[in-house]
Amino acid sequence: AKRTKHTYHVGDKVMTKRAKIAKHGDPDHEGPYTILQVFNNGTLQIQKRRYSDVVNIRQVIPYSAEN
Repeated sequence: AKRTKHTYHVGDKVMTKRAKIAKHGDPDHEGPYTILQVFNNGTLQIQKRRYSDVVNIRQVIPYSAEN
């Protein structure tokens, strides 16, 4: 009930959660990355530097300038 609804579109920017093993003081998310494709099974294809990666929508947050 508390989860905010967000619809992702091609070209939007998102940030991904960082690995659980991280140094103290590191940011919780990395990015922003551009969405290349949105799949109907709850995954997104994002462009990470020189390669693309498929991630679950629960692992990303929408990018905004305040992040």
